[in-house]
Amino acid sequence: MRPEGWARRVEGSWTTSAALRDRVGAHPWLYVDRGSRTMERSRHDDTWNARWVLRDSGVAVVGARADTLVPAVAASDLRRETVEQAEAKSAWILDDPDVLDDGWAQPYAVLTLCRLLWTAATGTVTGKVEAAEWARSLIVPARFRPLLSASIGYRLHPFDPISGAADPVLVPIAEDFALWARDEVRRRAG
Repeated sequence: MRPEGWARRVEGSWTTSAALRDRVGAHPWLYVDRGSRTMERSRHDDTWNARWVLRDSGVAVVGARADTLVPAVAASDLRRETVEQAEAKSAWILDDPDVLDDGWAQPYAVLTLCRLLWTAATGTVTGKVEAAEWARSLIVPARFRPLLSASIGYRLHPFDPISGAADPVLVPIAEDFALWARDEVRRRAG
């Protein structure tokens, strides 16, 4: 592995253009997790969300443009997947509440749930910080706004995730937020 810090944080998936035209999950993609040297078959990025982002924002280095390879993604598929992902994230937190003590995992979970809220509400995809800013200003109860502000701050100015701990005051608020966000995603996805 390369010595640069970013080399431990890179992850990605590889697939075929034919698999991009099939339903999600039909052909698990090759995936390399953060810091791993091993590729494995995984559903990690084989999602409607990833396909929407690829079609909308993908940049061709060589070959055809992404929007010619990836069919349009229906808002209903995004919303259905959003409910599944919100339930999975909240289950992860409920099964292992200590995850919210981690200075990397807590903002990751909070910002991901904000992105899921955005998608449930709009049927589109946006960045985590943009979704958190939208949620903070428009939809979340006031008690969650400091948590979202702290999570946005982490994303804009990250620290070393190996040595960092989350603010202990925010841990119970983050747990409450995860449950609120799960229920709100369900409601908005309708």
